[in-house]
Amino acid sequence: AGLDLVALVGPAPEIDDDRWALLAAVLAAEERTVIVDLGTMRASRLLRLATTTVLVTSACYVALRAADSTSQPDRVVLVAEAGRALTADDVERAIGAPVACRVRWDPAIARAVDAGVLTQRRPKALRELGRL
Repeated sequence: AGLDLVALVGPAPEIDDDRWALLAAVLAAEERTVIVDLGTMRASRLLRLATTTVLVTSACYVALRAADSTSQPDRVVLVAEAGRALTADDVERAIGAPVACRVRWDPAIARAVDAGVLTQRRPKALRELGRL
């Protein structure tokens, strides 16, 4: 309740700055919290207009290099995978934003998404997101 997700994933659509500004204005006028999942899309105009930006990433050199350097997130959600050499401190230094929480990588999350029950039965690994 009070939370919506807008997924803008896939190939980057041809959207001009005015349309991004309109989307940002519509979302800002909402009384509920709206999360916009940009996937790997570079929507820098929308990011500049957002009230809060959160980067979700793993402690992976390739992922950190791929992070959009044109926008500075307010905080980071770190997907903690076993066996990664980089630490949360490394991620904070690379991104320049604090790690707000860590979510343990768990195949139960993928199963819940695939079954369409993620919002009804939140896997244990996602309970940490409540800190945000």
